[in-house]
Amino acid sequence: MKKKIKVFVSYARANRDLAVRFLQKFKEQAAPSKLYHYVFWRDADILVGEKWHDEIQDALAQCDIGFVLISPAFLGSQYIQDHELPKLLKNRGKSVIPVLLQAIDLERHDLKGLQHTQIFRLDRPRFFP
Repeated sequence: MKKKIKVFVSYARANRDLAVRFLQKFKEQAAPSKLYHYVFWRDADILVGEKWHDEIQDALAQCDIGFVLISPAFLGSQYIQDHELPKLLKNRGKSVIPVLLQAIDLERHDLKGLQHTQIFRLDRPRFFP
């Protein structure tokens, strides 16, 4: 039996299409895993009428892994900075996997606590199809 891994997906709404494409690629690669079954949560899972802030906080509390999908819009999001990143980065029991969705300036941009973490980049030559 595969171990269930709950993944919280943090991204800027402006990057929704890029986030969905990345998740599709990840799901394709992860689906044949012998050991793990990944269950993803993102804000699109919030049902009409639910309190969105409460739902996000609940999903953050329950996740095993946080995917942070980085872009200039992500780094500029006050909600992500105030409510998502602190929960993910301060919880030692959770793994945070930063993924670069759009180019950023590593010297100029404030990485919001991610500056000491290796960032996964899809644009590396070994990841091209």
